[in-house]
Amino acid sequence: MTLESYSNKITINDVELNVNELSYQGEQEGAKVWYTEYGDGVGLFFYDMVPDLPNNLEDKSLLTLFYQELLNDAGGKVVELDVVALDNVRAVKLLIKVPQSPSGFTYVISYTIPYKTFSFVLKGQCEEHGDTGIKETILVSRILKAHGSIENFNADSPDYDEEFPEHPVARARSIAEIISRGIKISETVKQHESFG
Repeated sequence: MTLESYSNKITINDVELNVNELSYQGEQEGAKVWYTEYGDGVGLFFYDMVPDLPNNLEDKSLLTLFYQELLNDAGGKVVELDVVALDNVRAVKLLIKVPQSPSGFTYVISYTIPYKTFSFVLKGQCEEHGDTGIKETILVSRILKAHGSIENFNADSPDYDEEFPEHPVARARSIAEIISRGIKISETVKQHESFG
C-alpha cells in the first residue's frame, strides 16, 4: 500500500479527546467542538494538506517569528510557544492573544500536530468578558508598591493563573492541560512520516 492511498484513510476521528471537563457539542463544519464551563470553545480540526509551517520545528525562535508575523496585522502577540509531546507525538503548542473591540483580549491556545502530508489542530478560544484590565491593574499596583518599578512585568505569566483563574489566559492554559491529558492519537496516524 502506498503512502498516498494509506493517508487517504486518515480522518478527524483518528484523534480523540477523552475528557470530562469539556462538553462535547458534535461536529460543526467538519470540526469536532466542545465547550468549557466558562463557555470557551474548543475545536479539533483535520487538514489533509502539507502543513504550512517552517521545516525546522526545533527552532523556537524561527517558529515564534513565523507566528508573530501572521499576527502583526491584527495587533496580536505570541504569548508562549513550545514544541511538546502529545500522546508521544511532536506538536507545536502556541498561546497567542489578539485585541478585542472595544477592549480586552481574546487568548487562543492551540496544538498543531504536523505530519508530512496532513495535520491536526486542537484550538481553544477564550474571550475576555466584563470589565477588562482589572487583573493588570491589581498586579501593577501590587508590584509598584513592592518594587517601585514594573520593569519586566508580564501580566500573562502563568505565575498569576491560580490567583486569577477566570482570566482568559488562565482559562486557555487550563484548556491546554485538559487537551494534553485527554488526547489519544491513533496508531494509524503515528505510523506516518512526521513533518520537517
